[in-house]
Amino acid sequence: MMRRIRTLPMLMAALAAAVILPSAAARQGDAAAIARSLANSIVRVEYTLQYDKGQAPSGTGIMERCPSCGEFHVDGAESVLSEERPIETAGYVLSPTRILTVDQFLHPRFVAGTKVVLGDEAIDARPVAYAQSESAVILELARPLAGAAPLKFDAKGEAPFFAVSRATRNGEWAVSVAPVSIGAVSAAEGRAPFIPVAERGVIVTSAATPVGMNLTGELAPDGTWKTSPDNWTWLSADERAALLESTQRLSDAGILRTRLDLRSPRVTEEAYSPWSYSDSSEDDEATEIHALAVLVDERTLLVLANLKASVTARLEEITVFAPGSEEGVSAKFRASLRDYGALIATLDEPLSGSLRAFSEDIRRHRHQLLIGAEISLQGEHRLAYFTHQRIATFNVGWRRHVYPEVAGDDQSLFLFDRQGALVALPVIKRDRPGEEDRWSGTYPTLTAAKQIAETLADLDANTDTSNVPLSEEEENRVAWLGVIMQGLDTELARQMGVSELSDDGSIGGLVTFVYPDSPAAAAQVQTGDVLLRVHVANRPRPLDIEVDEDSEFGSAFPWHQLDEVPEEYFEMIPKPWPSVASGFNRTLTGLGFGTPVQVELARGGEVIFAPMAVTQSPTHFDAAPQFKSEPLGFTLRPMTYEVRRHFQKDEEEPGLIIARIEPGSKASVAGLKPFETITSVNDAPVRTLEDFRRATAGQSELRLSILRMTRSRLVKITLDEPIEDEVFGGPAAEAGEQADG
Repeated sequence: MMRRIRTLPMLMAALAAAVILPSAAARQGDAAAIARSLANSIVRVEYTLQYDKGQAPSGTGIMERCPSCGEFHVDGAESVLSEERPIETAGYVLSPTRILTVDQFLHPRFVAGTKVVLGDEAIDARPVAYAQSESAVILELARPLAGAAPLKFDAKGEAPFFAVSRATRNGEWAVSVAPVSIGAVSAAEGRAPFIPVAERGVIVTSAATPVGMNLTGELAPDGTWKTSPDNWTWLSADERAALLESTQRLSDAGILRTRLDLRSPRVTEEAYSPWSYSDSSEDDEATEIHALAVLVDERTLLVLANLKASVTARLEEITVFAPGSEEGVSAKFRASLRDYGALIATLDEPLSGSLRAFSEDIRRHRHQLLIGAEISLQGEHRLAYFTHQRIATFNVGWRRHVYPEVAGDDQSLFLFDRQGALVALPVIKRDRPGEEDRWSGTYPTLTAAKQIAETLADLDANTDTSNVPLSEEEENRVAWLGVIMQGLDTELARQMGVSELSDDGSIGGLVTFVYPDSPAAAAQVQTGDVLLRVHVANRPRPLDIEVDEDSEFGSAFPWHQLDEVPEEYFEMIPKPWPSVASGFNRTLTGLGFGTPVQVELARGGEVIFAPMAVTQSPTHFDAAPQFKSEPLGFTLRPMTYEVRRHFQKDEEEPGLIIARIEPGSKASVAGLKPFETITSVNDAPVRTLEDFRRATAGQSELRLSILRMTRSRLVKITLDEPIEDEVFGGPAAEAGEQADG
């Protein structure tokens, strides 16, 4: 659990509340004596925080190891601000004006003031030195602290040892004394051996003689930890400032604002339907996306944009902006990374300032002083703040990669070492198709730069060939198996004998129709089969086959009451047929056309694995060419394969579908409704958009043969003037030719 430190009146009497954690009853006297001896050598350090530009130092604060889980937790600075109290931690007196304390990684813009407190005295302090390899900082007092007793270290001290610190225990600021066992040595791969020691603070002998400090939880087994902190390697405040400045220059040149220009998304009926779940995001409707990009070399950009394939499909231009320049440099899309939310672009013109990735094991940087560049975009504005940082611990994650953890928010944090190499950067781990969690967000994870560099070094093996820019005609392409399925439930799964295979009917689909010349037909899938899962090579988890719940709404809609629907609700009417762009088919599309798969199905109590390849479906309704008639006020689309199947029409039968009707238009006034079928105009059958153009050109009176489900009627529309042929030219004619083809 998080250990929270609260402000209470300080009295020297708190010493009486010292927490004593002896390992044996015989040592209780020694521990109590140590607490009394060091009472004036360990002080309280208070950081009073403030908001800056309305922002709080989110997540920063006192890092402590949780006794329950062993991980580091943080006393969040934002909660401290809201509770109107300072962050408090222990300080160790090195001299009358110098205090050693744990590094808090607080950016100066969030610190209103720093004080060191002993008894009733509180003195202003400022940081003057930063340890290079220990999580420590030295504060210099504005004047000596009365009564403070500087620690005097003796490296010759012998065991038994005790770790002494101060912290809030049960609401009291108390000295904590705990025995330290210097014994077991850990030898981590690629690292020097170390002794893990959980107890932190100044390490003293039983006679209260300081021997060394433990602020990181690790001690050197050769005994070099026995020394005064004055002998550590330190970075002065001026040296730190120079390091921040040099890192800012590096990041300004190597981490750039990038603009992605996208084609407007094609409007489909799915966009208007309230009946179905939508996993859309802001990017799905965006025509301009701003993202940060890392300059990998003078011609190559790593654009940190986690774009879905449907968004990348609309990508038209990439422009990168150098610092302080409004004139951008164009770049061309090269590839999307398969496993990371990023794309690679090639610059039309070279840029200087590419960053060098740290090429060794990132675990070498634990506790080392690094420079943190917090870089973000607010609209077109690039914001950057710089301070030092340290990696506190590591987690093992995806494919056993090691991920660093730092204090504070790391979602916009870039880490540099003191030599200017990029150590880590925020990257989103891209979900594979079918593995997305619709209920949880996707956020950047601080990732080793070496890990990304190794991915880029073998780009051909690490790109997603299905996540690429497409033409407008290809934008809504989708994969299919070529079946119509009914979703399972508990009872249907029992009847089909697949309860165990389908998780009691929670997954799977009963095949009710197989399209000729489809992948399913080629794999000899039959009506009555139950499709369960799709297995993809090199993926441990198969994709469950689920029939979209919203596919039932079209048939459940009261079509016999369609005439009663007011025109302002036309856009809410669902299509009568199931959408080809179902969640399952979109997942297949994400696998990439041509990807070999094995479809697991149940037939007559037997499990069969049918080999197939991910195949693009024939043109479906949402991807079909469309024509909007301004004089009539409706939009038409041809009957595609799934529409003809729904209405039981063969290829030669005439019919155009009314995809949309504008409120108040001639079509609406005449009583036409969405998803009705126009079979003829002035007695001329219409099968294509070009047929409709020819039949209406020059006409001011139209007789439309309308079919709604199985009921037909004749609708007459009179126009104020004849329809000019050129109104239907250009895109409409092209659409008609495409439909005919």
